[in-house]
Amino acid sequence: MRKLDSSEEPKTAEVRERREGYDRLIRESVAPARVRGALDRLLATGDPLPILEERGLRRFVRIVESSRFAVEILRRHPAVWRFVREPVTNFEKASAYPPASSDSIAAIRERLAAGWMAVLCADILEDVPFVETMRWLSLLAEELLERAGSLAWRELQGRYGLPGKEGDAAKSGKGADSFVAGGFCVLGLGKLGGSELNFNSDIDLVFVYETEGMSSGGTRGRLSNGEWYTRLAKRLIEVLSSKTESPFAYRVDMRLRPEGKTGPLVRSLESMLKYYEKRGAAWERQAFLKARPVAGDRSLGEDFLKRLEPFVFRRYLDREAVFEIEGIRERMEAEARRYGERHVKLSPGGIREIEFIVQLVQLAAGGRAPAIRSPNTLEALRRLVENRYLAPELAETLERNYLFLRRLEHRLQILDGRQVHQLMREVEEMNILARNLGFASGEELWREYRGRMTETHRIYERRFRSARDLAVTPVERELIALLEDPSDEEAMAAAARELGFHPNSARELLKLSSGSFADPPTSSTRRLFIRSAPHWLPLLVSFPEPDAALRRFGRMIEAYGSKGMLYEILASHPPVAELLVNIASLSDLLTDVVARRPDTIEFLLSPGGVKGGRTSEELTARFRDFLRGAATRGKAARALKFEETLRIGTRFLLGLASVAELGREWTRVVDTVLPETNLVVIALGRYGGRTLCFSSDLDLVFVGEGGEKAVRAAQAFLQELSEIGFRVDARLRPMGRTSPLVISEDRLRRYFHSEAEVWERIAWTRARCVSGPGAERERIDEVIGEFLFEPEPDERFFEEGRRIWNRVVAESAGKERAIKRGEGGLMQADFVLAVERIRRRCRRQEPREILPEERGFCEAVEVLQT
Repeated sequence: MRKLDSSEEPKTAEVRERREGYDRLIRESVAPARVRGALDRLLATGDPLPILEERGLRRFVRIVESSRFAVEILRRHPAVWRFVREPVTNFEKASAYPPASSDSIAAIRERLAAGWMAVLCADILEDVPFVETMRWLSLLAEELLERAGSLAWRELQGRYGLPGKEGDAAKSGKGADSFVAGGFCVLGLGKLGGSELNFNSDIDLVFVYETEGMSSGGTRGRLSNGEWYTRLAKRLIEVLSSKTESPFAYRVDMRLRPEGKTGPLVRSLESMLKYYEKRGAAWERQAFLKARPVAGDRSLGEDFLKRLEPFVFRRYLDREAVFEIEGIRERMEAEARRYGERHVKLSPGGIREIEFIVQLVQLAAGGRAPAIRSPNTLEALRRLVENRYLAPELAETLERNYLFLRRLEHRLQILDGRQVHQLMREVEEMNILARNLGFASGEELWREYRGRMTETHRIYERRFRSARDLAVTPVERELIALLEDPSDEEAMAAAARELGFHPNSARELLKLSSGSFADPPTSSTRRLFIRSAPHWLPLLVSFPEPDAALRRFGRMIEAYGSKGMLYEILASHPPVAELLVNIASLSDLLTDVVARRPDTIEFLLSPGGVKGGRTSEELTARFRDFLRGAATRGKAARALKFEETLRIGTRFLLGLASVAELGREWTRVVDTVLPETNLVVIALGRYGGRTLCFSSDLDLVFVGEGGEKAVRAAQAFLQELSEIGFRVDARLRPMGRTSPLVISEDRLRRYFHSEAEVWERIAWTRARCVSGPGAERERIDEVIGEFLFEPEPDERFFEEGRRIWNRVVAESAGKERAIKRGEGGLMQADFVLAVERIRRRCRRQEPREILPEERGFCEAVEVLQT
């Protein structure tokens, strides 16, 4: 050990006695090496150790046994030996040194070191109850925030003048005149807000200023209030946290401000209130449970917090808030798993869980019971008991364990002045810690620690999970995990697999949870997405290709615009959610309809929805509704077409309409929107036979008089149909594409009588007049009937029919998967029915009318084959 004073050898009995006293205390110490090392460090400065009485010597040894950091303070600031000599029992006495004669950075940092030493001594030597040391540390931070703010204020005032207020005051720069009454408040959150700072806590701050305006001007000009207060905040942080000035500094954490690291450092009062009203998340509500003004214009801070109460303290803990709290809990438990059992703050049963229990009850009931509101954890526990929100024995257990863990946390952090939360693994280090806390050994301390952690965790599990299980489903829980951290690809992939998707779909789910151009990303959109998911996600993953279905589902959601509103609809109307999932899972066409015209979703909410098919009269009435609001007839027709595509297609997907009903219903839609014309329009093919599907062409023939005028009318008719979105095929007209677009009635009759081929007679079995003047339509119907049924089918008819049949069969070979042209497909069935209709002279087109029995169909095929 080095010499006890600056001379070469001890020369007096007094010095020898002091040395012997130190040697004896070192031998008796629970940490001799630490005490010896402390003395060496102090003597290395070249200054003699102060003369201490026996009591002072023992206090010194106990301090350096527990804290190497205390030695550093003593080395740099010898005047703080006063706290070693005599107990300090109140903060006012502790704060008397050094005198606040200056607000220079050096003076502020010296005060910080002295304040820490006073608290350190009071804690280790138990000069005051442990709760007082947390309060002292918080008061010290407030004092230094005020001094740092005042220093920064004076600097800015000289350069840019004083901040002003909007209106007349802004012109003169009057209004704010000092840091404590200058329209700028420092809010403390976290442990500072709760007046329960650790020895080495970060200080969580949020800055707010009163109003916009311009400064009065100084040596460097004028600034807007926003820029003035931003510079003030930056300088305040620098004064307290810069390590270039002194190793004794605070860590200032600004991440709890709106938008976190990416948000502006300071905001005006109105800007703050608007942010929390529109975008505030549950974790921010939780953070502001512990908010209070700690420096600056405290009346401004009180006003802000009063106006923020409706956001922080709602009357009920809604499910959306529970979703976010579940996310917070998931993060806590993930951290706990990472740290194992030795983390006094984050391990299961640690400090964080006790705080979480208290805050959960405050969030749930604080809106209805203002008496339970308090930023201080211990005070909040007492209030919860007084207001019967927590059983006394439960609160007593939590308070006892909280104080035990906080004291343990203090001792870990004062050892080296670092933010440490984990119990050491070295046996000797644990033994020293244990003995300084009154335990016989590290093993005994560990048993006590584990017992208290287990006890707390049981309470936490009961307290939280009872609320969570009532509100959060497994699907919601997995989505919360998936959305927790978009940068954690592995966690997102794992959650996607749990939900039933390929890992690559995790990004699609993330996209669905965020906002859009019309609905910016907000926490509410995310909550509504999660809340709606149980109504559609399990059904979606039950289909064969859930990942493709999810992408189609996402297209519809994105097209709708306001995601949050649509998620509310899906959550409150599960049948609508089911419809959209069926569409996304089974139909590209219907997905496109919704994506192109998302307003069609809203009709699903209308009375009747998709339950029944619409009659021609109902379709006409609906078309009139669209006509009243549309600029043109074509736009009204497109609107009806989109709506009916979705309605009929959805009915078919859900099994509410058969294939035949789909064909008839879609045909009625086309009939309803056909343009008006003086020509007779004949439908052939699927349109004529009322077996249309959504992608079918419309086979049309035009009959009329008038030459070029009639052709122009037909062309206008076709153009309007094209604008509505239908494809038209006019090649089945007599003489095909080389003939005029419009044929006269007389020419049609003569063509049928002397020129028509057998295949044309077969094709025209599905002819139907769909538009035109009534009298002309009746005459054309007679002409078609004569062509089909008057001449009885002769041998030539059947020979040609068999030739066509054989060609159809040959073309179908090897096309087992082709529904239309494959063997046994629609083309073959249609051909058989057409031939039989002519053979039987059946005036009706329906297959059951032509061939009532299955046996008849087989006989018809035999006729064509022989």
